[in-house]
Amino acid sequence: MASQINQSNKVGIYFDIYYKNREEWINQWILKSQGF
Repeated sequence: MASQINQSNKVGIYFDIYYKNREEWINQWILKSQGF
């Protein structure tokens, strides 16, 4: 049971990192497309 909780926690962390990076990438792309 404990290992299952740990597993889902890892997945949550991965998603957190993925979405933060993706947001960062989108922001960079928007800035570039506007010529900044």
